Parts: sequence; structure tokens; C-alpha cells
Amino acid sequence: MKDIFVDTQIANKYFPKPIGHFEEFVKWLQKRDVEHPENDAYLVVSPYLITEYFKSSSGGSYKSGSSITAIYNLLQSQGRLNPKSKQDIEAFQKKHFTPTIKKAVKKAKKDCNHIPIIFLSNRKLALIEDKEFCKALNCFNKFHHLLTVAQSPEKLPYK
Repeated sequence: MKDIFVDTQIANKYFPKPIGHFEEFVKWLQKRDVEHPENDAYLVVSPYLITEYFKSSSGGSYKSGSSITAIYNLLQSQGRLNPKSKQDIEAFQKKHFTPTIKKAVKKAKKDCNHIPIIFLSNRKLALIEDKEFCKALNCFNKFHHLLTVAQSPEKLPYK
């Protein structure tokens, strides 16, 4: 499964009118390869991330066919989501959010429920621009070497 985590900040900034590498990335997310379904894109999501996607789609950007909400709806209708439940997130946090980790990720508090879904995803690829979020991911020494995080899709082996 070619899954990927896309942070809301990136999605809302670059998806409504994608250009350059983001245009290619959005097309990859939207395209369904019937002959080679192993090449299909999947979004890693959770109830927290889905809520954030829909709450943050403002200013009419949600009307764009390439908005994160439009992409989410398309992938959901095609069964191309890799969902993680609140229970999955809580179990990961209980096991891996030690007091030291909790202190280290304090500045990325709004993203603490997103961290587990990245580590629980198949490919552990993430498109993130938020520096505090990236720093929080780096606190997980046990898993950090498994991650590939970038601010732009051309720096990720997403295809």
C-alpha cells in the first residue's frame, strides 16, 4: 500500500491551486490505476486529522477539486484510505510517549495525535512543513530512522 501522511498546513497551502511538484503529487493522489492497483495512493488518516482537514478548509478552497477535502472524499469513495483509530493512537501514545517524549513534543501539542498515525503507517512517509511538528517526530529515536519527512513532494519516494 502506497500510503502517505499529508499535514493540513501543506494541503491547504498547496493543494487548491497546485503548481510544479505539488501538481504532480495531487494528480498522483487522485489517479486510480485499475491495471496496477499496487500503484494507487492512499492517505493515512485518523478521526483527528479528518476533522482538522474539514475544519481548516476555509476561504472557498474546499470548492477546488484538488482541495484536501475533495481528495479525501475521492479516496474514501474508492477505499483508498489507511485509517488509524483513536484506540490505535491512544495505544501508541501510552506505549511510546514517555515523560521525556511528552516534554520534548510540548511545542507540537496540536500535532500529538498525528504523530502516531505516521509511525503506524505502512511507509512512514510524511509531507510536513511545520518545523515544530518535524522536531517532535525527531524525538522518537527508536523509530526516527524509519521515517521520511519532507516539505515538498519531490523529496519523497511517494510513487
